Amino acid sequence: MLGYFMTNAMQTAEFFRKTQLESDEIAAQKIQRTLQPDALLPRS
Repeated sequence: MLGYFMTNAMQTAEFFRKTQLESDEIAAQKIQRTLQPDALLPRS
């Protein structure tokens, strides 16, 4: 029973870590777009 709770806690922590990482990545992209708006646009 203790093993189940440990596994569940580890999976929950990993989920929150990945969610935070994705949210930080999105925020960084928004900041990058603000600082260099034409750097990310494809050149034609």
